[in-house]
Amino acid sequence: MKPKSPPPLTICYILRQRIMAHESVGFFLTHCGYSSVIEALSFGLALIMLPYATDQGLIARVIEEKKVGIGVPRDEEDGSFTRNSVAESLWLVNDDKEGPAYRENTKQQMMTLFGDKNIGDRCIDQFVAFLVSNRKLHSVTHNDMPTHL
Repeated sequence: MKPKSPPPLTICYILRQRIMAHESVGFFLTHCGYSSVIEALSFGLALIMLPYATDQGLIARVIEEKKVGIGVPRDEEDGSFTRNSVAESLWLVNDDKEGPAYRENTKQQMMTLFGDKNIGDRCIDQFVAFLVSNRKLHSVTHNDMPTHL
């Protein structure tokens, strides 16, 4: 008998940021992980949210209060959702009447939540400068610590 060869390995990488930056993209379906939410908001995209673990529900609640996204309706008892509930959420955010309001709120909230992007850069620069200036202090205070206990 001839041994079977392993199935071919397919590796696919999508440049999500290039897709999000495209002018035809108006919303982002997300599990509400913090990084994904920040990334989508930075591109001014309305969020359609399907949180499923840990802090994601809290993040979704804040986003919904800010009116920059909507949660997909779920069954109250078991938390399940249907393809129709996902489709309805997609239609609502993409709708000609309500969709632009979500996208406009996203742009306004980005400025409120994150402000000037240069502030973050300055904070990082100050933090690195602090670390560099206190490097010797750290090594001096920790050299006299016992190495064995």
